[in-house]
Amino acid sequence: LSVSFNAPPGIMIKESPSEPFTVNPKEQKPQFLKVVCARPFSAAPVMTVTCTVDGEEESFNMKLPVLVNQFISPYPSDAAKFKSSWTTLTAEAREVVSLDGIDGKTLTETIADAFHMHKVDMPAAAVPLIGIFNALANGNPVKMPVMASVAVKGSQCQVIIRSKHSSVADALLATFKLMFA
Repeated sequence: LSVSFNAPPGIMIKESPSEPFTVNPKEQKPQFLKVVCARPFSAAPVMTVTCTVDGEEESFNMKLPVLVNQFISPYPSDAAKFKSSWTTLTAEAREVVSLDGIDGKTLTETIADAFHMHKVDMPAAAVPLIGIFNALANGNPVKMPVMASVAVKGSQCQVIIRSKHSSVADALLATFKLMFA
């Protein structure tokens, strides 16, 4: 079994193991990927998996789900800090999303873990979330606050995401829709 990648500029992918390997019947072996996103991209990287089955070589392509939520870490916060910080983040992405295959209660219970964000304990009609987006700018680490408000009513969900940069807020909203809509 071997893998190769076709990634847009700004995406670097390293696999481990990097050499082809054998997977015997009824055996499982992990293939680890390290993906570094150095700048925004518009197309998902494509991974080609090549394997030999019963003497015949087979290949198939799959797009990698490199989702922006993987670059977020929770940021513990209380209600007062959440409220004051919410107004300082001016770049906003907002949409009412139809939920597909997930009920509102399950979504509100799992959204913080799915997005690697801290669920703020405060009375609100929406689930308040806060995290830190970890990125690189000119090779230097950048930690940027991101916040979200997720309100569920029936099979509809209003998602509001705020950041200092609209590209981050837009990418997080697109990730939410990919995961839940």
